[in-house]
Amino acid sequence: EEEKKAKKMKGLLESLCFRTADTSKEHGNLIEKAFVELATTCQAVICCRVTPKQKALIVQMVKRHKNAISLAIGDGANDVNMIKTADIGVGISGQEGMQAV
Repeated sequence: EEEKKAKKMKGLLESLCFRTADTSKEHGNLIEKAFVELATTCQAVICCRVTPKQKALIVQMVKRHKNAISLAIGDGANDVNMIKTADIGVGISGQEGMQAV
């Protein structure tokens, strides 16, 4: 049962992502809101293979559609935009992580 629900959620999220690329601003906002609503019902959301700009956009979407404080944690240069966009940004130190501070 849980596996079926997880597959369904995964499919919905993938569908939303593909459709967002081809939408007008008005429809994009509706899809954005649907993505945030769906994502916030999950225990965890993993966004893989996303660009630094997309990481920051995900944080912006949550801030825009939810009355919540955002926290972003990153360990490298590709996380800088996300960390700076969040209300609370944490850069994990390390060889690459110092760029995110």
